[in-house]
This record gives sequence, C-alpha cells and structure tokens, in this order.
Amino acid sequence: QVVGLYFSAEWCTPCKCFTPSLIDVYSRMNSQGKKMEVILISGDRTERDFQHYFHQMPWLALPFSQRDIKEAIEREIGHDSMPLLVLVDPRDGKILSKQGRKVILEDPYGDKFPWRD
Repeated sequence: QVVGLYFSAEWCTPCKCFTPSLIDVYSRMNSQGKKMEVILISGDRTERDFQHYFHQMPWLALPFSQRDIKEAIEREIGHDSMPLLVLVDPRDGKILSKQGRKVILEDPYGDKFPWRD
C-alpha cells in the first residue's frame, strides 16, 4: 500500500502538467490491485479554485477549509515547492519517498511499486 500526499494547485502550471500523469498511474495501479491512494493537499488560494481543480481528480483531498492541518503537514514534510508528491506507508506513516513525482514519471507502470527510496 502507498498513500501519496499530493501538494498541488490549480494556478501551478507544472502541477497541471503532472496531474494527468498521476491520474494515469493512480488508475493503473488500482486496476492492477496495487493499493494506491492519493490525497490532494491544495495550495489554491480560494475554495472556488480548489473545487475547480479537484473536480478532475479521482482521489481524496484534504478539505480546503482545513488550512491549519495543511500547514502542519507542510511543516512536517518540509514542503517547499509544487508539485510535490510524498509517498507514505499508511501502516506506519513512514515516508517512502519525497521524490514521488520523479518516481511516477520514471516508473509509470509500477514495476518498482511501492517505490521505496
């Protein structure tokens, strides 16, 4: 199992370029029985922008209103840019990789799933 914490925003051009690739990999992993979940941690500036962007995604999201939790997660992770995909083991909360974007782009078929560094 893998949970991806996806730091992204509607206004972020690199995010909007990466999101379709992540959707493809997410769908592929789950159709192959490889348990992968993604949670959007939005960097959007408004609820409206968040809803517009999140509408196209097949996964979960931290509610936009929970900005205090978003900020706590960012501090814990050491978040500094977007898009950022942090892969986490949901059983113990340990970070598998802070390079999830690179991992996904290099292994779109999940041959190395669950992508531990």
